[in-house]
Amino acid sequence: MAYGELVAPLILAGVGVSMTFPAAQNSVVGSVPLEAIGKAAGTNSTMRELGGVFGIALGVAVFAGAGSYASAASFSDGFVAAMGVAAGLSLLGALCGAALPGRRTTPATVAPLANPALQSDGVS
Repeated sequence: MAYGELVAPLILAGVGVSMTFPAAQNSVVGSVPLEAIGKAAGTNSTMRELGGVFGIALGVAVFAGAGSYASAASFSDGFVAAMGVAAGLSLLGALCGAALPGRRTTPATVAPLANPALQSDGVS
């Protein structure tokens, strides 16, 4: 396959991945109380990074077990196996996401400022 044939699919994949991160972050911080937003955002970022590291490690292990760099056919065998595992993990992640409970429809509360001197009464 020529590189030019890969440009459109790679752009589509990049756009799709870049759209998932803000939506996932919004989902995480929107599901916790205001005082826990920092912890939730940090935990989400940590889990995202660990997931990426373990996903790459698993892909490399599957590639090494099923193929090698010795020939084009051997490389293809490893690549197909690694992509199969990646697709399976993606499907598992989508199913887990679909099984999560929906967002509660409670009114948002606004936390008061800690320093009353910083609160504005609208009069300048």
